Amino acid sequence: MTRRVVFTVFGGLLTIAAVFLISLRERPNPRSASDSATADEDGLRRPSEWHWLQRTWPYYQADADVMRRALDERSRLKRLGKTSSEWTFLGPTNIGGRIVDIEFNPKNPEIVYAAAATGGVFRSNDGASTWQPVFDEQAVLTVGDIAIDPRHPDTLYVGTGEANGGHNNFAGGGVYRSTNGGTSWQYVGLEEVVSIGRIVVDPLNSDRVFVAAVGSYFAPHPERGVFRSTNGGGSWENVLFVSDSTGAVDLAINERSPDTLFAAAWERARRPNGNITLGGSTSGIYRSIDGGDTWSLLGPEVGLPDASNPDEANGLVRVGRIGVSVNRSNPSVVHALYTDGLTFLGLYVSRDGGDSWTDVPLAQNDRSGFADFSWYFGQVRSAPSDPDRIYLLDLAITSSEDGGESWSIQTGTHVDHHAFAFHPHDDTIILDGNDGGLARSDDGGKTWSDAVSISDPVESGDHPSLGVSADGLRATGMDADDVAAVMGCNWLRFFETSFGPAETAGTRLPRAAE
Repeated sequence: MTRRVVFTVFGGLLTIAAVFLISLRERPNPRSASDSATADEDGLRRPSEWHWLQRTWPYYQADADVMRRALDERSRLKRLGKTSSEWTFLGPTNIGGRIVDIEFNPKNPEIVYAAAATGGVFRSNDGASTWQPVFDEQAVLTVGDIAIDPRHPDTLYVGTGEANGGHNNFAGGGVYRSTNGGTSWQYVGLEEVVSIGRIVVDPLNSDRVFVAAVGSYFAPHPERGVFRSTNGGGSWENVLFVSDSTGAVDLAINERSPDTLFAAAWERARRPNGNITLGGSTSGIYRSIDGGDTWSLLGPEVGLPDASNPDEANGLVRVGRIGVSVNRSNPSVVHALYTDGLTFLGLYVSRDGGDSWTDVPLAQNDRSGFADFSWYFGQVRSAPSDPDRIYLLDLAITSSEDGGESWSIQTGTHVDHHAFAFHPHDDTIILDGNDGGLARSDDGGKTWSDAVSISDPVESGDHPSLGVSADGLRATGMDADDVAAVMGCNWLRFFETSFGPAETAGTRLPRAAE
């Protein structure tokens, strides 16, 4: 190659680089995480856009379907034997990540499924002692909920898109179904709902499936509410639509009379002007007694909070996220856990199937297990054999064995609880899913131990685990509440958070405002 050609090529590359740098100067740079919303000269508040800019740099546009298409292409290339370097898992194996749902096979409880916030679905064949990933080949690994067909437990549904409402939630891509216990999967629709809070299958009619769709995290969007399929996911209809900013985050069914359902509607959005809405006048509990054909809002006329009445004392909306559950042995007993958009608002119980409700009091010292970001949890459970044994899932687990007359805060687990499953043959055996993975209790929640860690090249929490590829590339990540160091291939945990006595608990780091 002549010197002139070399200079010509070099000059051309410099020109391209200069154009690229100029174009970047015209784009805003992602700011640090410490940036906060500020008021412009016109007095309007603007949002801190750091997370948006970080994820969309340098073009600041987001394609909701890009991940699914990319992973579909990865699967195609893998079948052709054209994938890049294989990855070898290095660890660590002593941490988990956010588990958002746990389901026992009702006929064979040795089979258990666990859903990770951004790590897919895992299956255990030995009662949660060992785990294998069963969802890794699918196009979307962020999961909101799992549902098992009670009549045919090899049939299960996975709703993608975590529904907990944080700024770091990743969009899902609809619903998947397996008819062989997770060995293979079929995509069955609802691609546009973004996030799914709950799926329930009619225990008397396997073809009837209900999905509670929270919808888009950040903007008004019509694909929200409760969807119903009458052909096992072959098609769907939106049977409860509240508004384009209000989705359904929880759904409970009366297993003895499955035409009766309760849906928790949650108004939430992160507005472009910086206003984060974590509740509103359209939040509330809706009941259907005809299989979802019609719904009625349950409010102050039956003893529940009035969502249209804001809390004037502190300027907060009255009703935020709500959790709802129907007791299995006595489905006339229904519990509802209300938040006010930030923290605990009230616990309510109905003993007549939702016709009337009473407030279950929690003294102020009984509320210490609740955070100031309770919209991140919002779960309530009652033991299948005893509706008076109640569990409230929040920063900690708050439980009662006497219908709410007295309360205790469970210790010995990681903080931030999102999933809770009772062994179908012995409901004193409980699996808890939290931001640190799985915990197990064999005495109804009095004591807890870590279930075996779910570890895989696709980590079960917020980010991938550390692995090394043939070309030496490494990827790492873990739950935000744990810190670990690696020296060669030996891992050392040097900071751990837990919610327990001071002599055993780590110090919880302050959380940045969501």
